[in-house]
Amino acid sequence: MNQKIQLWVAVVILFSVLGAAHLWAYYQDPEPTDYFGEVVAEPRSYEGRIRKMTELVPELNGERIELPFHKIDRHDIVYFEIENENGFAVPVMAYITPTGRLFVGVSLCEGCGGRRYALAGDTLLSENCRTIFKIEDHRFIRGSRRCRDYPPQLLDWSLEEDTLVIPREEVLGWQPRVGEQK
Repeated sequence: MNQKIQLWVAVVILFSVLGAAHLWAYYQDPEPTDYFGEVVAEPRSYEGRIRKMTELVPELNGERIELPFHKIDRHDIVYFEIENENGFAVPVMAYITPTGRLFVGVSLCEGCGGRRYALAGDTLLSENCRTIFKIEDHRFIRGSRRCRDYPPQLLDWSLEEDTLVIPREEVLGWQPRVGEQK
């Protein structure tokens, strides 16, 4: 009888250790966050609120597309379009992440054709199909199967004092990763 009790105690301990290890592994972030560059603004929180895009008109200055950085900083997430030689209006967004980093990229949910996103908590939400990505690194959280592999694409950009500069060719030369241009 003593051996049966010892066996049960060993089994309970084994399952407790395995259960604790499973819970620990479940709550760990298995991949380090791959942030979008350096901190350029004060950290902020979008918890408990949804920030929709503010449309801005960029200044086209030769081979440069320019936006005042303070407007992005004030509105959190902004949007504009630049028409390419095929007549396709390439949608562009810029937003400040909760850690104060700047993301500048194409604002197209390529699977469904949606052009608008919103910031909600620590997520980036497609307003068309409701697909959700993490704000800081665009890892897929949940949503449409056809959109999950196509988070917004990062564009090259630079900050010159209070001006966001995007090479015009970076936007005009952009091509979708899936399907036809909508």
